[in-house]
Amino acid sequence: MDALDRVVKPKMKTAKRFLEKREPKLNENIKNAMLIKGGNANVTVTQVLKDVYYFRSYKLLLKKSGCRTPQIELKEMGPSLDLVLRRTHLASDDFFFF
Repeated sequence: MDALDRVVKPKMKTAKRFLEKREPKLNENIKNAMLIKGGNANVTVTQVLKDVYYFRSYKLLLKKSGCRTPQIELKEMGPSLDLVLRRTHLASDDFFFF
C-alpha cells in the first residue's frame, strides 16, 4: 500500500482551502529561497552559515534595460547586523540555573 493511497481527502470546504494554502507553490518567494544543486546541499549550507549570521534588508530597484525584462538591482535599506558566534567552549555549571 503506497503512502498516497492512504491519504484521505477533506470533505469540508474550509479544510480543502487550508490544504491548498499549505501545499508547495510553484514559484517561491525569491527573497527567502536559496536553491543549491546537489545531494549534500544541507551540509554545504550548514558549513557556510556556521559562524556568520547576517540580518539585512534590501530594496529591489527595477531599472530600464534594452530588453523586455527590467534590470534588477539591490539597494541596502534599514538596519543591518553582522553577528559572529565566538564562543568556543561551554560556560561553567555556575551559570546554568534551571
